Amino acid sequence: MVAAFGLSWRIGVPAVCGPIRGLGAMIPSYRTPGYAGRAQTRKVRRMDKDELTAWAVGNGWQVMAGAPSLTKPSAPKEAIVRMVFKATVVNLEVKKPAGKWEKISGEAYAKVQPDPDTGVPQGLGFEKIPSFSMLMQENKDRQVFANLGGGPKRR
Repeated sequence: MVAAFGLSWRIGVPAVCGPIRGLGAMIPSYRTPGYAGRAQTRKVRRMDKDELTAWAVGNGWQVMAGAPSLTKPSAPKEAIVRMVFKATVVNLEVKKPAGKWEKISGEAYAKVQPDPDTGVPQGLGFEKIPSFSMLMQENKDRQVFANLGGGPKRR
């Protein structure tokens, strides 16, 4: 094994991925997961706070207290699931019966990606818990039917 420029090499394959001293550049390792080479690199679409909020509002979520929230079907004024946006991460929280919010998942914005087919954000745990899709559908249906009723009738 020969060490050169802060990297260790064994049989022509870099063992680590690190900066070259003085240049500050990163040399990708061929053993680094996800390294596909220059010709096969593709752009991955990430979701930020605004895209997550737009997706949530379009799929039955309501913005309550500054956070997109899903409500109980029996009590539409009380949120039971919410997305909390921090500076670098988004957290998915569920309200316990005692009234305390419990974080069930969280992920950095850079790791949250929309599903290519459905647009559902991957990485937040929606795909693991099937009851979320049912709750989102009930909230969306309630919003649609509330809009169909229109305003108060005039006499």
